[in-house]
Amino acid sequence: GCADEIVLQTIVLSTSSAVSVMAQFQTTNDGGRHWTDVTGLNPTASPTSTSDLPKSALVKATGALASPFAKQGRVKVVASGAATVTGIKVKVIACGRSR
Repeated sequence: GCADEIVLQTIVLSTSSAVSVMAQFQTTNDGGRHWTDVTGLNPTASPTSTSDLPKSALVKATGALASPFAKQGRVKVVASGAATVTGIKVKVIACGRSR
């Protein structure tokens, strides 16, 4: 479907150490052959330790930024941190609304 507004939330539930987890919203208008990142719609949650959990970040997009939502969309999740980070559990929530 399409949305006039979207809210995207990244939640890091567990990790073995400090990590940054980004959920990047992407769109396509060619049936999924080529995907494009939507600028500004990529909340990043960055817990600094296991005691800083759960850690979340939220982004809301409307208006001109929401215009790509008439196309197909997906969310790409990318984690970065120390090479030895293990046990990462992430929840991503995406909600769209049409007016």
